[in-house]
Amino acid sequence: MVVPEIPTLLVKSGAMIKMDRFTSANRIEFQRLLMRAAMQLEDHFTKLAAMNGAPGIIICDRGTMDPRAYISDEEFNTVLEEERWNYTTIRDKRYDEVIFMVTAAKGAEKFYTLQGNVARHEGLEIAQKLDENTLNGWAQHPRLNIVPNYEDESF
Repeated sequence: MVVPEIPTLLVKSGAMIKMDRFTSANRIEFQRLLMRAAMQLEDHFTKLAAMNGAPGIIICDRGTMDPRAYISDEEFNTVLEEERWNYTTIRDKRYDEVIFMVTAAKGAEKFYTLQGNVARHEGLEIAQKLDENTLNGWAQHPRLNIVPNYEDESF
């Protein structure tokens, strides 16, 4: 089963998010809502998988640490404090393994494009920074696997 990415679901539903127009309070609330929705959907898929009665894999397209890339550390800590969430528990206990796929923005820049995902609108430099910030959110996960990205003319 694949748990879809929440921001893409929102944008496809007509809710285009312009984070650069948000106040700090708006960014905190928006990321809180995203994290809650992601957790609820992940939990729902986990229950469905258990009901299936057979071994299975649940893949999450994004996870609860990803919103950290889009706000300051202070704002992210505010979300955690207000929700009484523990950073390490959310990062390490919700996911058995993390596979971080480096974007084309880092290592295969000529292939970086905004096509194919209506929720993406970042230019190359911002995409590179978000990629770095996202990886930093997962960096201490005990089973983090990084899939590098590089330009390979053989494809």
